[in-house]
Amino acid sequence: MLSLVEGRVMTEQPNSVVIENLVKRFGSFVAVDHISLQVSKGEVFGFHQLTLSSAADRIVLTHDATSRRGFAEGAVLAAEWIRGKKGFYEFKDIFDQL
Repeated sequence: MLSLVEGRVMTEQPNSVVIENLVKRFGSFVAVDHISLQVSKGEVFGFHQLTLSSAADRIVLTHDATSRRGFAEGAVLAAEWIRGKKGFYEFKDIFDQL
């Protein structure tokens, strides 16, 4: 058992990794709020969550990556865009061209 933050959070099973009820705080800010997941051997997994909160409501956007294809396509597009250029660039430099 590997403990990350609170309680029994992460265990290694023979062919998977299980995360149960994960909470991650930075001071009083809760960055990850009770997330549970299981990743089986051979799965490619990426999980992103954006939470926008107000006193009245909360909007939660999630993204699950189930393969490496999107990452590979993004790397190819970035390589094609940067070819012949010099310097440092941020995502905002190419956003309007997408």
